[in-house]
Formats: sequence, structure tokens, C-alpha cells
Amino acid sequence: MPVQIPNASEPVWRGPINEVADDDAVAFLVAEPGLLDIVITEHVSDDHGCCRVCSTVSAGRARWPCNVRLLASRAVRVRDRRDGDAPS
Repeated sequence: MPVQIPNASEPVWRGPINEVADDDAVAFLVAEPGLLDIVITEHVSDDHGCCRVCSTVSAGRARWPCNVRLLASRAVRVRDRRDGDAPS
């Protein structure tokens, strides 16, 4: 739902974050040995619901899960399906 931020000309959307659909980025994360695990380990929530690694120009820290974490989570599911580790 939109909320009004002081000194902002328009309401800012603060609803649920949708999963990023970038097949090339997901394929890259799956293909690079060890990279996916690093991304999952580093892009975690801080004590305030923000990503510990990502920042934005206007808001400081990016909301968690950040877009990078969303891509990495999708890549984990793709990798698990590929490797036969998907939950049943």
C-alpha cells in the first residue's frame, strides 16, 4: 500500500516485494561455482529489515529481501531442481 513520505511529491509504494525475473542473472548465478553461496551468505537482513550489503541513493539501505537476494533465491530453486534436490 502506498504511504506518504514527508517532503516526497508522490506516495511511495511499500507493499510486498515481487521476485525479480531475470533469467540471465539467475543462469549466471547457477553457472558460477561458489558465487551463489556467497551472494546468499552476504545479502541477509539486518536488525531493521534492510539488506546488510545493498544501499540506495535515496533511502540508505535497501529493503530486504533486496533484488540481488531475490535473484539468488530463485537461482537456488533452479539449481536444486537441476541437481534433483528440489523439495517434494
